[in-house]
Amino acid sequence: ISNVEENQKKLENEPISLDTKLIQILEQQLEVAQQDSSKDKELDHSLPLKLAEEIHRMKKRLSTMEESHGTKVLNKRIDSLIDKINDLGYEIINLEGKDFNEGMKVDANFIPDETLDEGKEIISRVIKPQINYKGNLIQPAQVEVAQGVN
Repeated sequence: ISNVEENQKKLENEPISLDTKLIQILEQQLEVAQQDSSKDKELDHSLPLKLAEEIHRMKKRLSTMEESHGTKVLNKRIDSLIDKINDLGYEIINLEGKDFNEGMKVDANFIPDETLDEGKEIISRVIKPQINYKGNLIQPAQVEVAQGVN
C-alpha cells in the first residue's frame, strides 16, 4: 500500500514538475526573443502567442489541482511570465464567465444549456485565449458559449 501511495504522489507531482521545466524554457526563449526583437524592426508574435497559450493551459490545469507548495510555486512562476509578456505589450484576455454578444471577435462554438434562461449566452470555456498587443487584437479567442434554451 505504501508503494502505491508513493507512486500516486509521484504521479500527482509530475505535471507540476513538467510545467516548471517548460516555464524555464519559455523564460529563456522570451529573453532571447526580446534581444532579437530589439535588433529586428518587424515583430514576430509567434513566441509570445505560444507563451500566452501555454500560460492559459497551465492556469486551467492548476485551477483543478489541490493547493500545495508545488502549485503555489508554479503559480508564482506563471504570474512572473505574465508580467514579462505584459511588459512587452501583450495582454491575455480572460473571457470565461463573461456574457457573449454578437459583436465579439471570437471563434465560438455554441452549446445548448438548459440551466440558462432562453436567449442568455455566456462564455463557458476558453479553448484559446484572446491576445492583444499594445491594445490591438492579434489573436481572437476560441470559446464555447453556453446558450440558454428554456
